[in-house]
Amino acid sequence: MKHDYRFQGRRIKRTRERAEQAEAHSYKEEIAQELTAPLSAGRLSEVNAEAEEESKAFSAVIGVVAVLFAFVSFFFFPFIMGLTSIALGVFAYFQGSQTAGFTAAVLGLVAFLMAIMFI
Repeated sequence: MKHDYRFQGRRIKRTRERAEQAEAHSYKEEIAQELTAPLSAGRLSEVNAEAEEESKAFSAVIGVVAVLFAFVSFFFFPFIMGLTSIALGVFAYFQGSQTAGFTAAVLGLVAFLMAIMFI
Protein backbone atom coordinates (compact mmCIF):
# COMPACT_ATOMS: atom_id res chain seq x y z
CA MET A 1 0.00 0.00 0.00
CA LYS A 2 1.42 3.25 -1.12
CA HIS A 3 0.58 6.55 0.66
CA ASP A 4 0.24 9.81 -1.15
CA TYR A 5 1.94 12.44 0.98
CA ARG A 6 1.30 15.39 -1.35
CA PHE A 7 -1.91 16.46 0.39
CA GLN A 8 -0.90 15.70 3.96
CA GLY A 9 0.08 19.34 4.70
CA ARG A 10 -3.26 20.61 3.45
CA ARG A 11 -5.16 18.07 5.53
CA ILE A 12 -3.31 19.03 8.68
CA LYS A 13 -3.89 22.73 7.99
CA ARG A 14 -7.60 22.16 7.34
CA THR A 15 -7.92 20.08 10.50
CA ARG A 16 -6.18 22.77 12.52
CA GLU A 17 -8.47 25.50 11.06
CA ARG A 18 -11.58 23.47 11.85
CA ALA A 19 -10.41 22.90 15.40
CA GLU A 20 -9.83 26.65 15.86
CA GLN A 21 -13.27 27.45 14.46
CA ALA A 22 -14.89 24.89 16.75
CA GLU A 23 -13.13 26.40 19.78
CA ALA A 24 -14.24 29.93 18.85
CA HIS A 25 -17.80 28.74 18.19
CA SER A 26 -18.08 26.90 21.50
CA TYR A 27 -16.75 29.99 23.31
CA LYS A 28 -19.51 32.14 21.78
CA GLU A 29 -22.16 29.58 22.69
CA GLU A 30 -20.90 29.38 26.25
CA ILE A 31 -21.05 33.15 26.67
CA ALA A 32 -24.54 33.27 25.17
CA GLN A 33 -25.76 30.59 27.56
CA GLU A 34 -24.33 32.42 30.54
CA LEU A 35 -25.84 35.75 29.53
CA THR A 36 -29.36 34.48 28.88
CA ALA A 37 -31.42 33.05 31.68
CA PRO A 38 -33.39 29.97 30.78
CA LEU A 39 -37.14 30.51 30.78
CA SER A 40 -39.17 27.83 32.48
CA ALA A 41 -42.81 27.31 31.56
CA GLY A 42 -43.95 29.31 34.60
CA ARG A 43 -41.56 32.17 33.92
CA LEU A 44 -42.60 32.26 30.26
CA SER A 45 -46.26 32.68 31.21
CA GLU A 46 -45.28 35.51 33.59
CA VAL A 47 -43.42 37.26 30.78
CA ASN A 48 -46.40 36.86 28.45
CA ALA A 49 -48.77 38.19 31.13
CA GLU A 50 -46.55 41.23 31.70
CA ALA A 51 -46.42 41.97 27.97
CA GLU A 52 -50.19 41.63 27.68
CA GLU A 53 -50.68 44.00 30.64
CA GLU A 54 -48.40 46.60 29.05
CA SER A 55 -50.30 46.28 25.77
CA LYS A 56 -53.65 46.81 27.52
CA ALA A 57 -52.31 49.82 29.39
CA PHE A 58 -51.00 51.34 26.16
CA SER A 59 -54.31 50.85 24.36
CA ALA A 60 -56.17 52.38 27.32
CA VAL A 61 -53.95 55.46 27.20
CA ILE A 62 -54.48 55.81 23.45
CA GLY A 63 -58.25 55.46 23.99
CA VAL A 64 -58.30 58.19 26.65
CA VAL A 65 -56.23 60.53 24.48
CA ALA A 66 -58.60 59.88 21.58
CA VAL A 67 -61.64 60.73 23.74
CA LEU A 68 -59.93 63.94 24.90
CA PHE A 69 -59.24 64.89 21.29
CA ALA A 70 -62.90 64.20 20.47
CA PHE A 71 -64.17 66.51 23.23
CA VAL A 72 -61.71 69.25 22.29
CA SER A 73 -62.73 68.92 18.63
CA PHE A 74 -66.19 70.31 19.49
CA PHE A 75 -64.60 73.63 20.48
CA PHE A 76 -61.26 73.98 18.65
CA PHE A 77 -60.19 72.88 15.16
CA PRO A 78 -63.02 70.43 14.48
CA PHE A 79 -61.57 69.30 11.15
CA ILE A 80 -58.11 68.41 12.41
CA MET A 81 -59.03 67.27 15.92
CA GLY A 82 -62.12 65.39 14.70
CA LEU A 83 -60.18 63.41 12.12
CA THR A 84 -57.38 62.78 14.60
CA SER A 85 -59.81 61.50 17.22
CA ILE A 86 -61.42 59.22 14.63
CA ALA A 87 -58.04 57.78 13.67
CA LEU A 88 -56.88 57.36 17.27
CA GLY A 89 -60.25 55.90 18.24
CA VAL A 90 -60.11 53.27 15.52
CA PHE A 91 -56.51 52.48 16.47
CA ALA A 92 -57.45 52.14 20.16
CA TYR A 93 -60.45 49.98 19.24
CA PHE A 94 -58.30 47.50 17.36
CA GLN A 95 -55.62 47.52 20.06
CA GLY A 96 -58.11 46.35 22.69
CA SER A 97 -59.71 49.45 24.20
CA GLN A 98 -63.08 49.00 22.50
CA THR A 99 -65.21 51.33 24.63
CA ALA A 100 -62.89 54.33 24.58
CA GLY A 101 -62.00 53.78 20.93
CA PHE A 102 -65.59 53.54 19.78
CA THR A 103 -66.60 56.57 21.85
CA ALA A 104 -63.76 58.67 20.48
CA ALA A 105 -64.45 57.66 16.89
CA VAL A 106 -68.17 58.47 17.14
CA LEU A 107 -67.63 61.81 18.93
CA GLY A 108 -64.92 62.79 16.46
CA LEU A 109 -67.18 61.92 13.55
CA VAL A 110 -70.03 63.99 15.02
CA ALA A 111 -67.74 66.98 15.57
CA PHE A 112 -66.33 66.65 12.06
CA LEU A 113 -69.79 66.43 10.46
CA MET A 114 -71.06 69.40 12.47
CA ALA A 115 -68.10 71.46 11.30
CA ILE A 116 -68.83 70.54 7.68
CA MET A 117 -72.55 71.38 7.99
CA PHE A 118 -72.03 74.75 9.67
CA ILE A 119 -69.34 76.10 7.34
